[in-house]
Amino acid sequence: LILDPALSYPVCATYPCVTSLSHHPSIVPHFDHSLSSFTTQPVRMKWGLVVCLVALAIAATNGQTPLASSIYMALEGNDNRNTCTRLLDDDRAIGCSAPFGGAVGILFSVNSPSQLSAFQALPNDSYIAVVSSSMFADPNTIQTLQPNPNYVGSFVYDDDTVTEYSPDDKTPNKMHGLEGATVEWNSVGGGFDDSTRGSQWVDFGEKPIFYLTNSDANDVIQRMANNNQTGQALPDYPRLAAKLENLMSAATSAEVCLRRGFCDPLRSHSIWGATKTLAEGTNNAVIATAQLDTSAFFRDLSFGANADASGVITLLAAMRLLFDPANIDGVRNAANPIVFMLLNGESYGYIGSSRIARDMFEESFPTNSSKINFDNVEAMLEVSQLLTDATDTLYTYGYNAGAASPVVDALTKSAANISAEQAGFTLSISDESGSEVPPASLRSFLHEMRSEAARNAFSGVVLADHPSTGYSNSFYHSRLDNAEYIGATDANTVTKICGTASVVAKTLWALAEGVDPDTLVMPNRQADCSYVSDLLECVLVNQTCSLMNETLSLYNVPDGPMQRYVGVKFDESVLSLNVAFFYGEMFRSLAISTENIPVPTAKEVKKKNYVQPCAGNGGTYKGVNRFLGANWVCTEAIVYQYLAWSPAFSSYSVIRPEGTATANYTDGRDPRWSTWVESVWEAPSASVFLMDDPKMEIVIGLVGFGWLVMAFVLVYFGTRCISHTGSGEQ
Repeated sequence: LILDPALSYPVCATYPCVTSLSHHPSIVPHFDHSLSSFTTQPVRMKWGLVVCLVALAIAATNGQTPLASSIYMALEGNDNRNTCTRLLDDDRAIGCSAPFGGAVGILFSVNSPSQLSAFQALPNDSYIAVVSSSMFADPNTIQTLQPNPNYVGSFVYDDDTVTEYSPDDKTPNKMHGLEGATVEWNSVGGGFDDSTRGSQWVDFGEKPIFYLTNSDANDVIQRMANNNQTGQALPDYPRLAAKLENLMSAATSAEVCLRRGFCDPLRSHSIWGATKTLAEGTNNAVIATAQLDTSAFFRDLSFGANADASGVITLLAAMRLLFDPANIDGVRNAANPIVFMLLNGESYGYIGSSRIARDMFEESFPTNSSKINFDNVEAMLEVSQLLTDATDTLYTYGYNAGAASPVVDALTKSAANISAEQAGFTLSISDESGSEVPPASLRSFLHEMRSEAARNAFSGVVLADHPSTGYSNSFYHSRLDNAEYIGATDANTVTKICGTASVVAKTLWALAEGVDPDTLVMPNRQADCSYVSDLLECVLVNQTCSLMNETLSLYNVPDGPMQRYVGVKFDESVLSLNVAFFYGEMFRSLAISTENIPVPTAKEVKKKNYVQPCAGNGGTYKGVNRFLGANWVCTEAIVYQYLAWSPAFSSYSVIRPEGTATANYTDGRDPRWSTWVESVWEAPSASVFLMDDPKMEIVIGLVGFGWLVMAFVLVYFGTRCISHTGSGEQ
C-alpha cells in the first residue's frame, strides 16, 4: 500500500488497481474499468477490490481525505516548535510532555481570574485552557490548573498587557558555579515550590503547554468567538476542541535516561579568539567574555535581547574597533594578548564556562602546549546585561574589591574619556565590588579556582546594568526580553551599545598594555555604530539579514529573530546556526587578513585529492585559523570553536560518579557541574476541530460500522459472482 502525497487517497500497488486509482483524482468514473479487468484474471485479482476498500478506510481514519483536512485546522506555529520541553538532571525532571496519543480537550478561555474560577467549576470532561500571557505570567494560574483532573494542557497567547515576567528562579543558577549565592537578583521570577523556583524549572508532567503565534492565536480565538466559547460558560455542542501532540520519551533521571538512549546532553560550542598568537608554554592574558546563549519557557522563543545579546553585540563591536586599521598594529603588539570568549550553555549551569574553567584549572586550555591558567590571567571582564537601567550608569562586580580595582579603574577612566568625546553618549561606572557577584560566568571561573586565596587575588569583573539590589530587566530569561523591549531599532539603543563598546575596547587595550587609559594612544576610539545596528537587526529582529548573507550564504535561514537556546549536539563537528553566525562574525571582527579565492569547478571538487581552499583547523588550536565565508571570502584570524559540554560527562551518554572535594574532584564529578539533558521527542503538533456530542459520536460510529459490514458483505458476494462468471467464460 502506497499513500501518494500528491493525492488524497491511497494507491494500491497491484495491477490493475494501480492503473485505475493512481492516475485519477476521482475513483468513481474508473470503477467500471477496474471491475471489468477482473474478468480476465478472476482468481488472482479478486482480492484487489477488498484491499483498495480497506486502504480507503485506513486513509480516512488517518486524516488523508479532504473531509478530514476541512474538519481539523493544523496550527502552523506549532509545527515542530513552540512547546514546553522535557529536561532532566541528576535528580529531577522539568518541563512537560503530552501523553501517548496526544492531549485532547475542549477549549476554554482563561484570560481573567474570574474565568480561571469558571474553569475550576466546569463539568467533568477534558479541557485545554487558552491562557493569556498576563494570566500565564501569574504563577497562581498554572498552579491552580495543574491539579485539576479535567485540565489536560494549555495554549498560551500574547495579550500585550504583561509588565513583568520571568520563568527563571529568583536566584538563577544558584546550584551551579560558586557556592553561597543568596541574593534574589530576579525579583519577578520564582513563584513555585518554595516561591523561589521559576516555572521553567518545574515538572508539569503529561500536561503539555503550547505557545500560540499571533496569527494562530487570532484564528483560534476567532473560532472560539464564533462558537460562543469565549465566556465563562460552555456552549451547546459542537464545541471547539484541540489535540496537542508533544510526546517526550524521557523519564526518571539524566543518568537513567542517557543509559536507555532517550536523552541527549545539553551541549553546543563556545567560541574564543585572541588578538595575537599564544606562545608555547604558559601565556599571560586579558580575558573578555559574554554569554552566547539564553533561555525561555518555550525554548524556540529564547531571544534574550538584554540577557545577554546586548553583551555579545557590545563585545563583537569592541573587537572590530580594536582591529580597526588604525588600531590593529598597536593591539597586536601589546604586552599581553586579549582573549575573547563567547560562552554557550550558561543558562543551564554554566556549561561553557565550567568546561573552559576546568581546562584552565588542569592547564589544558586551549592546549597542553599553549595554555592559559588562572595565575596568568592579568584581568577578566565579563560584559553582561547592559540596556535596562533607566540611568546612564553601569555597575561593576568583583569577588574582592582590591583585586578588582585595576579593571574598575580602567573602566571608569575609559567611560569618562569616551563620554567626553562621543556626542549623545554618557556613561558612569558605579562599583559594587565586594558585594555578592551576580549570576554570571565569572562565578563558574571563581568556583574552579578551588582556593579562596586565588579568588581573592583574581582581577575578575562583571559589567552590568543593575545595582546590587537586583535586576532591572523585567523580562529576564523570557520570550518578552526581545527586540521590542529594548528598542532594538531605536537610535538611543544603538548609541548606548556603540559607546559602551568603545569603552570596553579602550579598557581592554589599556589592561593588555598595562597602562593608564588616560595615557593610552588609541587612534580610533569610535566603535562602528552601523555595525552595531546591523547586529541588533540580525540577532533580534530578523536573521535573514545582510550580515547573515555575508557570513553564511550556504545556510537556509528561517525568518524571525535568532533563537539562542543551547540545544543538543550529537555531532560535535557541526555548528548550530546561531553559533556559526557568531563564529563567522568573530572571524570578521578579528580578521588579520582576507582574500577572495577562486570558486572551484565541479570537476576540481570531484578529484580524489581535492582539498577545500581556506580549510581551517576546526576546534584544535594551531595559531592562525581560517574561515570560508560567503562569496568565497577566506578570512584568517585567531578564532576557534570550543565544545561547550559539562565536565560532568565522561562520554556522550555517561555521567561521572560524584567525586570528592578534598581531591578537587579529580576523582569524579563536582555536584555543582551541570548534568542537564534533553529528552528525545516526536515532532510536536497541534490542531483544533469541532467536537460533537459524545452521544451523537456513538451513533455515528455505529452507523459507520454498519456501513463497513455492509461493504464487506457486498464485496464478498460480488467477488463470488465475478468468479463464477469468469469460470463460465473459461
